[in-house]
Amino acid sequence: MHEKHSRYVFVRIIAGLLLYALVLGPLLAEPQRQLDVRVLIDVSGSMKKNDPQNLRQPALRLLAGLLPDGIMAGVWTFDRDVSVIAPLRPVDEAWRQQAISGSQNIHSSGQFTHIEGGLRVAVGDWYQPDPSKDRHLILLTDGMVDVSHDPADSLASRERIFGEILGDLKAAGAKVHSIALSHQADLKLLQILSRETAGLNESIGNADRMQRVFMRLFQQAGKPDTLPLRDNRFLVDAGIREATVILFTGPRADETRLLDPAQRQFSARALPSNIRWHSDQGYELITIKSPEPGEWQLVADMDPDNRVMVVTDLKMHLNDLPVVYLAEQRPEIRVHFSNKGEKLTDEDFVKIVTVSGEIMGGPGANRFQLRPADTPGDFVLDAPLPNQPGRYQLVISGQGETFSRELRHQFEVRPALSLSRQDEAEQVRVLLEIAPETLSDVRIRAQLNTPEGELPQMVLPVQINRYEVEVSTLGFSGQGSLHLRVEGNHRGQPVVLRPDPLPISGSKPDLPAVPAETEAAPPPSPEPKAEPKAEPKAKPEPAPEEAEPEQMGEDLGLMGWLLFAGANLLLLLLAGGGWWLWRKRKQRLAAQMNELEDDDADADTDE
Repeated sequence: MHEKHSRYVFVRIIAGLLLYALVLGPLLAEPQRQLDVRVLIDVSGSMKKNDPQNLRQPALRLLAGLLPDGIMAGVWTFDRDVSVIAPLRPVDEAWRQQAISGSQNIHSSGQFTHIEGGLRVAVGDWYQPDPSKDRHLILLTDGMVDVSHDPADSLASRERIFGEILGDLKAAGAKVHSIALSHQADLKLLQILSRETAGLNESIGNADRMQRVFMRLFQQAGKPDTLPLRDNRFLVDAGIREATVILFTGPRADETRLLDPAQRQFSARALPSNIRWHSDQGYELITIKSPEPGEWQLVADMDPDNRVMVVTDLKMHLNDLPVVYLAEQRPEIRVHFSNKGEKLTDEDFVKIVTVSGEIMGGPGANRFQLRPADTPGDFVLDAPLPNQPGRYQLVISGQGETFSRELRHQFEVRPALSLSRQDEAEQVRVLLEIAPETLSDVRIRAQLNTPEGELPQMVLPVQINRYEVEVSTLGFSGQGSLHLRVEGNHRGQPVVLRPDPLPISGSKPDLPAVPAETEAAPPPSPEPKAEPKAEPKAKPEPAPEEAEPEQMGEDLGLMGWLLFAGANLLLLLLAGGGWWLWRKRKQRLAAQMNELEDDDADADTDE
């Protein structure tokens, strides 16, 4: 009895652990990976032309001011050699001051452009993947790989970047965000480094945009919590411990002022102890410790790149999205909230929160609403991406009764499919072409939706990456639509492409009306009686066994032919079996007769 009770308790413990793992485990927020950001800046002599105002210095100071406490960060410059601006270690106020003061050492007098040497120093310990780290490298250069006066040395160095270093970066799960500061830069090298590591690639011909690019790259890497900024106003809730305002200013901008919820005004010249104000070339950085809850206002020029980043316990989280998509993709966007690191799943909280999204960068506005998912606390939507290639920005906004949060994600759309059609008399021919080196292991399904139902269509390969669908318009009436679903692998990841349906009009011919058998015939009109005429004698119908073979085939159809053939085969088997049994019996009787004759012969001999 005691042993049986022990087994029962053990089973209950195991069941409880499984319940926790399957039900309670997913409700907890996943541990945040430690952000690791490394910056590599070109200081070769060509920068005198491409960055004459040395805007790399204020750009680094902006980045240093944005990096949060506790993350790993390091900054290096490179020409022939590699120099440390700020060492690789956790960010704190001392590290920021070292990076800000070290920015003065960024120059434009170096010889050569040893990109390989800079990469080996900056990411020398990124050889193995580490799930606890979120690794990002920002690489800024304006030239080609140039390591010595011998072009062969530079070519060999470039090949090592493509081979050894790129392989290590991919194995380590690092993202390379590259910035080409001139058209003379090795654009192909930078694009491949970013593309193969799922990073962003920026090409800017004017150094004036450098601060904005640094800010956007930090936002992409760090995914900081931000507040919506509307008409230079933002709402601070009680859960915000710190707010940082980034304002981009022009050369003739008036003095910036900041108004708190009590309408008290502050400027860079008159500040309370909890506000830090840094003015630099092209931007201002305002940090507010323990800001009062309520609406704050900026008196400054409005700029679409202005941001309000916050440090808060109430966070909004966006699922990990790629930076490169193929046109016609519909990625799943998933959002949840957490408080002090724990995922919020309470139904009352979910009911008061609305989550919306907007894709910016293309013609027109593409707005959508996320719906509560089956998973507690999640909001989800399969978002339609723009079909036109280009660079876009996804803005996710979460709104509650007393708070608001905003997250941004930059991505690029690349072409993948092209559709063309040819309308003919009785069919529509649709040609689908897949861009080279885009998809592998391609699988295509086609379906015609009509008022009369859904009709699967055959997809025929015509050439490499070219497929054709022939849709008959005689099989349905009214307006239909052809839906295509293309599945495959893009850079090792499964993707599904769903182009917009193609409208197709059916032209099913009208069938002649057939009178119903049960319809009563109209009463005959009264006419004079006529002598009955002798009707021709009907030819007797042949009995079923006398039917002609051709007529039998037409009457029976396929199933009849199968039954007819099966019956004949059975008869043949029975006849063959009977003949075999008759022959065996005959042989046995013959053997018995021979034995009797032998016995008689033996008897005669004895006599």
